[in-house]
Amino acid sequence: MIDTDSPGERLEMSMPDGYALKARRWGPAAGGDAVLLLHGLLGHSGWFGALGEAFLARKGPTLVAPDRRGVGLNALEEKAMAGSDVPEMETLLQDVVAQVAELRRSFDRVHLGGYSSGARGAIVALPRCRDLLQSLILVSPAFDMLPEPTRRSSLLLRMVERLGELHPGLDLEGEGRPFLPLWFGPSDITDDPRWRERLEGDAQRSEFISLRLLRILRQQARSVGDALANTPELPTLLVRAERDRVVDGRSAAQRLAVWSGVRHLSLDAGHGVAFERAGELAAAIVAFVQESLR
Repeated sequence: MIDTDSPGERLEMSMPDGYALKARRWGPAAGGDAVLLLHGLLGHSGWFGALGEAFLARKGPTLVAPDRRGVGLNALEEKAMAGSDVPEMETLLQDVVAQVAELRRSFDRVHLGGYSSGARGAIVALPRCRDLLQSLILVSPAFDMLPEPTRRSSLLLRMVERLGELHPGLDLEGEGRPFLPLWFGPSDITDDPRWRERLEGDAQRSEFISLRLLRILRQQARSVGDALANTPELPTLLVRAERDRVVDGRSAAQRLAVWSGVRHLSLDAGHGVAFERAGELAAAIVAFVQESLR
């Protein structure tokens, strides 16, 4: 499992509907600054173990990484398959806002971050929690996918919709069952053999997605533009991976051009920049958080 070397401290965060969301924390439970970092579609909070250790080594802000419902520690607790526990996009939005609000009760400042599709989720939730935040940190944000992953996901959705047309009585949405194979995997995330082996052996890695969650994520992607256009800007750090084969980093930079004060950082890494370059990423985030206080 990818988090073996640095599992972090486990905790629970109470969501508006009473769901006890599992998370990991690296650093004190209260204090000055906390970074809330949302994970991507394949991963879970354990993917940030190396990053959490790098935060601790630099005596940086506390890093808190929640697991999405039905994923990671939540899946272990519920013996559920990844992606089976998100009823609608509104639930994801409320969860992010609740996480920010809970941290704000223990920390003077909260910095909202997201990696891959987690960055997209952070942007879409931003209009509801912007006044509680000090800054925004976006790491390889999945605002737009590159052509090949886009082609694969679109083909998968068309195939499933066609299956529903041919068999109208088939319950493809029932209980959010995750039966659709994800259209990218460890070989798309990283070229580093060491990390690829760890990802492939990660029992908590998502390999399937429900049709319901797929549609929620597509709805979320369509909401990014409006969220950016209708939210007063925050100090923002955009981190792009130079060898990313999953998301379109140039498109992300273009979308964020509606804000004037975005800081850009490019790292020599694949989409797995959060663990491939954990030390450099942590140093950049810690410096950015300190600068946002001035």
